[in-house]
Amino acid sequence: MLGWAALKAIAFLVVMLLLGNRLLPWLMRHIARWNSRELFVLSLLAVGLGVGYATYLVGLSFALGAFVAGMVLAGSHFGHQALNDIAPVRDLFAMLFFVSVGMMLDPAYLFGHLGLVLGVVALVGLGKGVIFFIVTRLFGYGNVIPWAVGLGLFQIGEFAFVLARIGRAEGAFDAETHALFLTVTIVTMLITPLVSSLTTPLYARVRDRAPRAIQTIPPPEEALSDHVIVFGAGRVGSQIATVLRHAAIRHVVVEMDLHRLEKLQQQGSPVLYGDGSSEGVLHAARIDRARMALVTLPDPIASLGVIARLRELRPDLALMSRATGLDHIQALREAEVTEVVWPHLEAGLEMARHALTLLDLPATAIHRLTQQVRHESYAALDESGQAFQAFNRLREAEGLFDLEWVAIQADSTLEGRTLGESEVRARTGASVLCVLRAGEIHDNPGIGFRFETGDLVAMIGTRDAHARFLRMTHATAIPEEIPCQP
Repeated sequence: MLGWAALKAIAFLVVMLLLGNRLLPWLMRHIARWNSRELFVLSLLAVGLGVGYATYLVGLSFALGAFVAGMVLAGSHFGHQALNDIAPVRDLFAMLFFVSVGMMLDPAYLFGHLGLVLGVVALVGLGKGVIFFIVTRLFGYGNVIPWAVGLGLFQIGEFAFVLARIGRAEGAFDAETHALFLTVTIVTMLITPLVSSLTTPLYARVRDRAPRAIQTIPPPEEALSDHVIVFGAGRVGSQIATVLRHAAIRHVVVEMDLHRLEKLQQQGSPVLYGDGSSEGVLHAARIDRARMALVTLPDPIASLGVIARLRELRPDLALMSRATGLDHIQALREAEVTEVVWPHLEAGLEMARHALTLLDLPATAIHRLTQQVRHESYAALDESGQAFQAFNRLREAEGLFDLEWVAIQADSTLEGRTLGESEVRARTGASVLCVLRAGEIHDNPGIGFRFETGDLVAMIGTRDAHARFLRMTHATAIPEEIPCQP
């Protein structure tokens, strides 16, 4: 019977891969041409349920057929739209499933066999947790990740209900065993959030008590004096290391992923293998001689652990950290981190800067807008912090020294007049920094410099001074940013 079922399953998979892989996308393509979303959704349901029912008729699992049909459609051009349209139905079925799971819990059985249920729950949790912990370690993951996986996936999965129903129907176990099976499964699901939340305190306790064997790739001794320590060699950390290397600033990168370290080492950056929260690793990185520490770890728990150890060993060390969200920023502020950088905010500002450039806004206006948003965002997080004060000073300086380019037209009052005759500085408060004429730069023009039609003039001053200059001269502001060096 098993052999016959296996042959039917293989035949079904072959047919779906060879025929269904072409037939189903072709069918959905023709249905999509009708431009009817309702028909498209109904067709999706019909395909899933129809293929599932066909597999049921030939003696295979209904779920297997629906699953394979979904896999075939997901690999087609209609996969994303299909997922978007079918999401409400999926959520409805998921809600009904979990509600029905909760209704299967028998409180009388639970409290009547509490000791047995808790014992089996403990065995299941310990067994699955240890297995997932070991598997995660075998795949090369370290630090807090094996703990998070082991404690987060210890519960019995939802598919166990299907197996339990089949086992009960086939007589594999009696009603008492079936009730125990269902109760243990539901209890493990209910306590998963509580057990998963124990990841941080358990890992912290084990990390503090267990001795750490430190494997290092020793950096040169001259690199460990007045240097910068970068924690994390991911995308952010490796970019920082590249910039520091090009700037000829002494630095060392601390990372637990050996592959990342080897790549950085090949590029010429000094590296150190180990856990950044380990006192031994920090001493190997010569934390006592460091000038600054940059924490680029994406995991908030790991980054706060490193920061706590850094503050314990070097309270006076300048410290900058990457933040992953508002809660993380608040925790970093409480840890007295010198500077906090929020990559999501910076990425959004950079994309906005590029978009405004394509929309032909002046470069100075773009800079002014992005700086204002950055200033307001960081100020809202900590009005008393150093970041707020730094950006506040930047905004004040920007208001005093705002550069803008203008074009001299034929009807401008500057046409044919010298800089001294026009009295630009006295009448507007703006200063002429340079003039671009026929591809030639005239830096710091004197009072005898005579303006001509077509000149591009770079003026610097406050926004009010710019406005007075444009009103007086009838010049035209231009969006391009032009350098004032030949």
